[in-house]
Amino acid sequence: MVIKGVITDAAFFEMKNKTNKIDKEQIEGYIDLSRKLKVNKLITISNEFVSDPSHSPVKLKSTKYFSLLHFSWTYLITKGQLLLIDNEENISSPDQEEIMQEALHYFENPLSGIRGYTQMKPGWKELSENVRAQNILKPNDVIIEEAVQSWYEEEKDIALLVSRSLGVLVKSTTRNSDSQKKDMKRLAEHNYISGNLSIKGAASDIKITAEFERRTLLMSIKITPPLDKGPKARITWICKQLENLKRKSEEAFVSIENDIWIEADIKYAKDHIKVKISELDNLATLSQGKEIQAFHIVYIKSLGANFSSTKKFIVIIEDMILDYYEAIVQFATTWTRPTPKLNQEQ
Repeated sequence: MVIKGVITDAAFFEMKNKTNKIDKEQIEGYIDLSRKLKVNKLITISNEFVSDPSHSPVKLKSTKYFSLLHFSWTYLITKGQLLLIDNEENISSPDQEEIMQEALHYFENPLSGIRGYTQMKPGWKELSENVRAQNILKPNDVIIEEAVQSWYEEEKDIALLVSRSLGVLVKSTTRNSDSQKKDMKRLAEHNYISGNLSIKGAASDIKITAEFERRTLLMSIKITPPLDKGPKARITWICKQLENLKRKSEEAFVSIENDIWIEADIKYAKDHIKVKISELDNLATLSQGKEIQAFHIVYIKSLGANFSSTKKFIVIIEDMILDYYEAIVQFATTWTRPTPKLNQEQ
C-alpha cells in the first residue's frame, strides 16, 4: 500500500501449485528476510487446506509480531465466484469484473495445477485400522495428528463446496491453538471427531461427525418445536415438518429417507430418544411424561471399508453433504418464541 509516495504496508507472497507443498525452511528464510526489510506479512498459497487463514500448513517457530497467512487456491476461487455472483454489490467496475472472470477461467482449467482436497493423509487409514483392531491409542500418536489434520482440511473443503453450490460463503468450525490438542484427545479416547458448517439463514448449523469405531458418518441439524405447546403438539409439529420437507424436495428426500433418524432432546436427560423416521409413531410412547425441548434430524450412513479409504471417504462425505442439504437443510424451519404483546387491559 502506497500513500503519498510512501509505502505504508507490504507483504511477501509464496505460491505453490499441483502437489507442491509449502516448504518450512523456505518460509523461515522468507520470514527472516521480511523482518530485515521491515515487512511484517507473508502470505502463502497452495493446494493445501487449513481450518483458518491464520494457521499454516507447516509448523514454525514463534511468529510473534509477524502475520503469516495461508489460503488454498480453492478458497480464492470460491471467493472469486461469490464476488461475480454478487457483482452489482461487490465489483463496481466492468473492467475489474472482466479481469476476475479471466482469472477464474484460468484457475478452473486443469492445466493451472489447482485442485481441491482429494486425499486424506495416511494417518486416517492407519487410525481406522487401529480402532477396528481395538489397539490402544495415545493422543500424541502421529496417526491421530494426521487424522485430525485431514478432518480439518476436508471440513474446510466441503464448506467451500457448499459455498459454491449456494452462492454464499459457508463457514467451517472456528478453531484456536488448543483445538487440535482437544480433538486429538477426544479422538484417542472416544474414537470420533466432529465439526460444524455455519450457513447464514439456515435453521441451524450442520453438525458433521465421523465415528471410527462404527465407521459411520453423521450429519444433523437442531430445530426447536413450539415450546408454548404441549408434548403431543410438539411431536405433531415435527411430523408435519418432515412431511413438508418431503413435499418440497421429494426426490432428494426419498433418496436418503431410509438413513434419516429423529432424535428428541429431552430436558434434564443425559441421552436423546432416537428413532428411525419410519418409526416416528413410537416417539410419543417413548417420550411419555418427558419434555422434548428440541429435535435433531440426523442423516447416518455406514461406510464400511470405505471409511478408511483416503480417497473414497472424501467422495462420500461430499456427496452426503449436498444430498442432506437438498433434502433437509434448505427447507427446515425452527420455531421462535413470539414477541411479547402489551397487556391491553393493564
